[in-house]
Amino acid sequence: MRIYVAGVVPRDSLGEWLLIPLLQLYGELEQIAAERKIEVLIPRVNPDLESMHPEEFVKVLKDEIIKSDGVLTVFHPPTVAVGFEAHFASTVGKPQAIVLSKSWLPPRFLVALPCIIGIYVIEDQNLQQIVSNLLAAIQHRVCV
Repeated sequence: MRIYVAGVVPRDSLGEWLLIPLLQLYGELEQIAAERKIEVLIPRVNPDLESMHPEEFVKVLKDEIIKSDGVLTVFHPPTVAVGFEAHFASTVGKPQAIVLSKSWLPPRFLVALPCIIGIYVIEDQNLQQIVSNLLAAIQHRVCV
């Protein structure tokens, strides 16, 4: 099982108030994945990706989403790039759970995308349960 995590690459330039919760969330996802023996592709600084021409970069992201069984979209902070990943995952029929902070309202276009199994406010939800919901949607072939 392979889950693609659509989200912001953690960088110091985000500022502590965004970076610390993001790193905690990604760390918790890695722990859950290890416990469940699933592969998660978490956004990381990658010099090879960052040096790519934009078209090549987008192709790599699309290929990684296509190779994955489902997508966990982390809208913290909400960015155009993460919205693109969410939209693309939806167009290729990947079950997708969206996680955001209560500080952010979900963009209306996200709510309307097909294959969204839920939009979760991370402060009000258990990440373990969100992952369980996504895995269940994948196993029941939601969106295929």
